[in-house]
Amino acid sequence: MVGSTFYILKDITLFDGTTHGFINIGVVAGTAITLIFTRLPAPIIVAICIGLGYFL
Repeated sequence: MVGSTFYILKDITLFDGTTHGFINIGVVAGTAITLIFTRLPAPIIVAICIGLGYFL
């Protein structure tokens, strides 16, 4: 799980000085925590992230 989290992090900007960096950190951390501690299927997490991206 830790390796996949770092793989996700390699292509996104985290500290660019805007709020997008904080949103990216929150999404990656939330995804990793959700996958580690729950049995929620990955497609549902993807749908939630797409929904957040649409509304944010």
